[in-house]
Amino acid sequence: MLSPVLTLSIFQKQPDPQAFSAGQIIFEEGQAGDCMFGILDGELTLSAL
Repeated sequence: MLSPVLTLSIFQKQPDPQAFSAGQIIFEEGQAGDCMFGILDGELTLSAL
């Protein structure tokens, strides 16, 4: 497992970081996973409908 400091440095070096608005859906259940998300600032709510 990577240390938190190393993990943050990897995310900070990404060439195209994404920003999401409040209430925006980032992914949906059953969707194929082809990337990893890291929350650098803010909050995330996970829910299954």
